[in-house]
Amino acid sequence: MNEDEAQAIRHFGVTAPIAVVPNGIVPPHLTQVTDAGDRAHILQFVGRLDEKKGLEQLLHAWALARQSPSAADWRLQVNGWGARAFVARLERLASDLSLGETFSFGGPVFGSEKDAVFRAASGFVLPSFSEGLPMAVLEAWSWGTPALITRACNIPEGYAAGAALEISTEPQALARGILGFIECGPDERRAMSDAGRYLVETRFGAREVALRLERLYTWAVGGGDPPEGLILD
Repeated sequence: MNEDEAQAIRHFGVTAPIAVVPNGIVPPHLTQVTDAGDRAHILQFVGRLDEKKGLEQLLHAWALARQSPSAADWRLQVNGWGARAFVARLERLASDLSLGETFSFGGPVFGSEKDAVFRAASGFVLPSFSEGLPMAVLEAWSWGTPALITRACNIPEGYAAGAALEISTEPQALARGILGFIECGPDERRAMSDAGRYLVETRFGAREVALRLERLYTWAVGGGDPPEGLILD
């Protein structure tokens, strides 16, 4: 759950306390993470293929961004699953925009194959219109992969920590955001990578989330000081 969802529940008329506790993830060992400054120039999307993910806007933005010399050796890679009609629509759009070899469209990835996709990419992009708390962003950060995300992804901590860049769903603005990331130097991408790893380990790690749940249940049973993320009013 995120803060926006908590407010929606409150506006619906629920008056009971609401606990905002994030999802948790077990990050790979740091020795498995490749140097973010030395990775292939790939901007990666992984997830469900759906209109709300902003994928059509992303393809239009990529068609604009690739016109810049800065993006000459970069590729956009999309992996995921979705309704057959929507997937076909994306394929037609990629063809109509003449994205060619700068764009690759694959199916879903799982397990070690998904890990390899995150590990290889220089950046992860999610121009979503609506999210709860997207696990794909946490997975990207766990692999030290910087994220380009909208406010609708509901992870403002990423901006504050320097692990994410804010992007738009409007194609021209999204293209500018993509180019801003592409034009970052290796040291900047390394700093974003480190920030993402630290954020996962300290806030979104499975152990930390479990401890937050323990504090919540302890409060629910015995009272005392309310735990972090509890909304009482």
